[in-house]
Amino acid sequence: MEGDERPTERMTRTGWLVGTPQYMSPEQVQAEAALIGPPSDVYALGVIGYELLSGRVPYEASRVSLHRAVVAILTVEPPALGTLSRELGGPAERVIAKCIHKMPAERYANAGDLAADLRRLLAGRTVHARGPGLARRLTRFAKRRRAVSAVVASVLAIAVLGAAWEWGRTGAPSRVEVDSAYHRSQDEMATAYPLLYSIPRVPERVVKATGLLESALTRVRSLPPRSYSTRLEHALELYLGTARLIQAEWAWDVAGFDEARGHLIRAEALPLDDPNWDRDGTTAEAHALLADLDPVNTVSLLGGSSMQLANLRGVAGPLMDSWHQRRAAMDLTRRLHGPPPEATAERPLAMNEPWVFRFNDFAEACVVRAEFSGSPGMAATALAYTDSAWARRAALQANDSALGSVVTLRARAFLVSGRIANDAALVDSALAYFRRGLVYRGPERPVVFAESNRWIAEALLVRAAMSPAEKRPALLSQASSAAHSAVLALTDSTFARDLAESRSRLVEVLIERSRATAQGAYLDSVQTLLVANGEVFSPALTPRAYRHDQLLRARRERALWELTHDESVRSMAVEMAARVRDLGLLATDSLMLREGTAELAALGAQ
Repeated sequence: MEGDERPTERMTRTGWLVGTPQYMSPEQVQAEAALIGPPSDVYALGVIGYELLSGRVPYEASRVSLHRAVVAILTVEPPALGTLSRELGGPAERVIAKCIHKMPAERYANAGDLAADLRRLLAGRTVHARGPGLARRLTRFAKRRRAVSAVVASVLAIAVLGAAWEWGRTGAPSRVEVDSAYHRSQDEMATAYPLLYSIPRVPERVVKATGLLESALTRVRSLPPRSYSTRLEHALELYLGTARLIQAEWAWDVAGFDEARGHLIRAEALPLDDPNWDRDGTTAEAHALLADLDPVNTVSLLGGSSMQLANLRGVAGPLMDSWHQRRAAMDLTRRLHGPPPEATAERPLAMNEPWVFRFNDFAEACVVRAEFSGSPGMAATALAYTDSAWARRAALQANDSALGSVVTLRARAFLVSGRIANDAALVDSALAYFRRGLVYRGPERPVVFAESNRWIAEALLVRAAMSPAEKRPALLSQASSAAHSAVLALTDSTFARDLAESRSRLVEVLIERSRATAQGAYLDSVQTLLVANGEVFSPALTPRAYRHDQLLRARRERALWELTHDESVRSMAVEMAARVRDLGLLATDSLMLREGTAELAALGAQ
C-alpha cells in the first residue's frame, strides 16, 4: 500500500524454488497423491495466515535448493507464533498451528471448518483448535536444544532412580503424614477465605489468598484420596477462580479471565453430591466452608467471568455465554432449592436469598444485552427481573455489598429502559436508585464508589439530552461533579484502568458542557484527559475501551467543529467516527457500531 516491497516478497531466481513451494504441504512435496485433498488447501491457508500475522512464512522455501526446501517442510518445526510475539500467542496461534500440522489428519478437515473456528476467534468464543500435546512439545524442545535435552534427560534419569530408591527405602507416606498434609491444606483454605471475601477487597489480601490457595491445591492433587478430597478440590478451584477473577477485573486482563474460567470449569466438573463426604473427618474451620458449598455459585461465577469478557472485548459471544450460564444457574437453583417463594410469603428469609442473587445476575445479563442491542423487550425483561430481586431484598439483611449490587443493577435497568424508550421518568427513577446505592457503595470502597458515580454522571447526561436547552447546564454541572468524584476516588495505581474509565466519563460530560455553553475551554481539559487515557487503552488489551476512546475523540472534534466551523476539523471527526463504526463492525460490537454510525449522521456524513 505504501509502494514498498513486502517483507515476504518472493523473487524468481533460476535454479531456485519459486512461486508457491513455501505454501506446499508435506504430502504435496512428497507427491503423495492419495493424501492430497482439502487438508492440503487448509495447510496453504495456514501458511498465509502465519505470514499475515508475523510478516514471515513458517519455512523459507523460495531461496534454498529443492532438496533443502523439501527437508525443511518435512522435518522442521516452525517457530510458534507466540515465540515471535507475545501478542500472537493464544487462540490465534493454536488455529494456525492446527492448519500447518504436518499430519493431514490433525488439520481442519476443510476450509469450512477453519472458517468456523476463525469466526469463533473473532467473536471471542473458545476455538476448537488445541495446543500441542506434551509429547510434541518435548519433541520440539529436544530438536531445538539437543545438548540441553541430553543433560535434562540424564538429570531426570538420576532423579527417577533416586526417587525409586528412596521410595523403596522409606515406603509410602503414612496415613498420619497424609492427614497432616490435608489439614495443612484445609488451614490454608480457611486462612485464605476471609482474605478473599472481606469487604473492601484489598489487593495485598487477594494476592496473599491466591498464594495460599495455589499451595493448598497443588498439595491436595498430590495426595492419596480421602472422602472429602473432591469437595476440598472443588472449593479450592472455586476460590482460586474467584481470586483470579477479581485480579483480572482490576487489571482488565483477558488472560486472567481465561485462567479464572479454567479454575471455575474444573470446579464445576467436581461433584458435590456425596452425602458421606466427611466420613474421614475435616478440620472444624474447613468443615464449615465445605458444608456450605453450592454448585450454583460456580455456574454463576462462570457467567460473571463471561460478562466481564463481553464488557472488555465488546463482542457478543461471551455475552451470550453469560446469558446462558446465568439461565443455567437459575435452573439449577430451582432443582436444588425449589421454586422461588412469593415475595410476600412468610417464609424463612434464607429461602429467598439464593433467588435474590439469581434474579439479580440474570437481570445484569439482560441489561447488558439491552445495551448492546437497543432492544426495548430485553430492557423490559431486565427491569422485570430486578423487580423480583428487589422484592426479596430483605433476605440479604446486613449484606451491604449484595444490597448495593441489587439497588445499582435496578438503577441500570431503569436507565437502559429510559434511554431506549426516551422516557425521562424512567431515567429519573434510575438516578434515584443510583444515589440510594451510594449508601452501600461509599468512598471506603473506591472501585464501586467510582463506578456508581460514573453511572450517576451517565444518567444525568441522558437526562440532560432529554431536557430543554435552559435546563441542561444545571444537569451537566451535576454530572461533572459526579464524574469528578469518580476520578478522585481512584488514587491507587492498582485501579489505573478504572481511573481511565472515570476520566472517559468526565470527558463525555465536558464535551456536552462545551456544546451546551459554547465554551471551548472545556475541550482543552478534554484533550488533556484523552492524552492520559491514550497511555492506558489499547486495541489489543482493552478493545472495547479503546473503541469508546476513539468515539470520544470523534465527539470532541465534532464539538470543536461546531464552535469553529473549520472543515478540516469536521473531516478529522468524520474519519474518527468512521473508524469507530468500522471497528464495531469488525468486532461485532453492535453498540460501538451504532454509536459510530450515529456520530457520522450528526456530522452529516454517510
